[in-house]
Amino acid sequence: MSAANVPAADAATAINDLYGGTCGQCVAGWLSPRMIDQLHTEAAVLTIMMRKKHRTFERHPNQTVPPHDAIMLLNAEYIPPPLYADGLQRSFYQGYAAVFQAAFDLLNRIPTPIFTTATVRAYAQTAYAMETADYFDNGGQVAFVLDCITRETEGNPDREENSVLPQCRHDTQFAFVRSMMGLDSGKRWGRYGERFVVDEEHKEFGDDRFFEKKEEDETLDLFYRTQQWLAQRG
Repeated sequence: MSAANVPAADAATAINDLYGGTCGQCVAGWLSPRMIDQLHTEAAVLTIMMRKKHRTFERHPNQTVPPHDAIMLLNAEYIPPPLYADGLQRSFYQGYAAVFQAAFDLLNRIPTPIFTTATVRAYAQTAYAMETADYFDNGGQVAFVLDCITRETEGNPDREENSVLPQCRHDTQFAFVRSMMGLDSGKRWGRYGERFVVDEEHKEFGDDRFFEKKEEDETLDLFYRTQQWLAQRG
């Protein structure tokens, strides 16, 4: 039997068997429904939070945050320090946030297209061309964004899961999923964790400089209430 004559159900099973999926519903055989749901939720929260941080730049000359302060911006610890050695510009950070938005958009559209660094970049440069231009022109990569989303998702194991979705072996295989997205599973691009080191130098900046748990909870609540409202409308 030629590949063209293989029933769709059998082809899907073959793809899932290829990568060891156990739910029978993994997109391209490796991205499980629960993994998609986890990444989608995290991308939504991070996108909303980052959009709130743009006002920080208004306090600085030329809307450029000095390097020693830039690390305190949300998710800046995933950006390689050499890219903001002379300061982190607002246009670069806005482009960075727009790529998070692009990732969130694509997670809403799965299974078409598949979720990789290449498809996220292609979509971002089309849907958010003006916002992302400065980011990509100055060394920004989709890898920084997907690195952040996957690591932050993995770091929130207690987040409530969607019990309606089937369980799968790939639900917790973040290293495998990262590699299939096009990431080097063992590579570190930024200065992970430094934003959370509170010292005397940075205490003066207050709420606008730190990722507050209360603010995250409020954002999550808004996200879930929006999802419920959309579900009721549908």
